[in-house]
Amino acid sequence: TAQHPVHRDHHYVVADDKVQIVDEYTGRLMPDRSWEQGLHQLIEVKEATNILTLDLDETKRKLLRSAWVKDVEVKRLLPATLTLEIVERTPVAVAALSELYLLAEDGTILDQLPPFYDMRKLVLVRGLADKDGVVESERAALAGRMAESLLTDDRLSLWISELDVSGGADSVTLRLRDSPLTVLVSEATMMPRLSE
Repeated sequence: TAQHPVHRDHHYVVADDKVQIVDEYTGRLMPDRSWEQGLHQLIEVKEATNILTLDLDETKRKLLRSAWVKDVEVKRLLPATLTLEIVERTPVAVAALSELYLLAEDGTILDQLPPFYDMRKLVLVRGLADKDGVVESERAALAGRMAESLLTDDRLSLWISELDVSGGADSVTLRLRDSPLTVLVSEATMMPRLSE
């Protein structure tokens, strides 16, 4: 909120103990809309009326609803301080689904890929979804781990353009950026084979 200040009674209102976004053009409440990347949850915490009656577990649950938040520690320091220690997930790949999405190291789908996102070191990941279009958590986690491994070596992260995990951990297809060459690896053999 520091780059784009969000003000109560202008950008949002608190009604029925919930933060509701105000449409900037019409002034109407949009009770079914929420901001992304944990902003909505942080404003809800800010608007909690009394630090003494604030349910810390519920506050933590609200913050963990954001895909970007991996973990959070909420502490009450009397008389009037609430501290939040937030561990964020980091994008390590771009997931090709019906649209392009950022994928975290643990396989969590973070957000739709924003325009002009710097993805020079991020690989494109295919094969996350089953035949019905449902993302398989094991494939997503595999892709996250493998993409994170590639990022540990600057040379490799620029060399590999795409991972296809549709075959599972023992049959991952890698595509190289500047070559039509495709390499078939397993999760266990990828880094040793590419380092040769």
